[in-house]
Amino acid sequence: VNLECSERVASWGLHLFDQTQGVLHEWGNDERELLWAAGILHNCGLYVSHASHHKHSYYLIRNGELLGYSEIEIEVIANLARYHRKSLPKKKHENYQNLPKKYQHMVSQLSALLRLAIALDRRQKGAIADVKCDFSQNKQEFYMWLRPANPEDDCALELWNLDYKKEAFEEEFALKLIAKLEPVMVSVSF
Repeated sequence: VNLECSERVASWGLHLFDQTQGVLHEWGNDERELLWAAGILHNCGLYVSHASHHKHSYYLIRNGELLGYSEIEIEVIANLARYHRKSLPKKKHENYQNLPKKYQHMVSQLSALLRLAIALDRRQKGAIADVKCDFSQNKQEFYMWLRPANPEDDCALELWNLDYKKEAFEEEFALKLIAKLEPVMVSVSF
């Protein structure tokens, strides 16, 4: 696993979790830790094959021995990794169907956040320095204001990837996601 990239993804996942807690979800510290673990491990399936690596990640997490986690917590982490790309969680998926309703809801919401966290590090180089989230309830819109690490960077690939991956978030939270770069403040000196 590219640990540097995984740590950034996990960090963005926690950042988004914290900014949406109490606004879009009511999950607590235990669920936050599961999201962190999934952020760290989401790409472990790449060591088996790039094709369907999200499914390989599920298998490796589910069948590995993650110390310190209960069986249900391991199942949640594995499902979050499974749904970090491609298909959204579906009732016909046995791994998802076998989860109790509470955990299905958790996986649906947290995997939507994980997808956005991954998009924020699309180039795997830490192009985004900060993200501020804002929710407009009357418009049912969720804004993500991105600040690039390099002010010259338009972060086009990250913005494109957020647009590509926003479907899960929009469906799960019944919101329109709008991601933009923070306006750059230009100082003029005479």
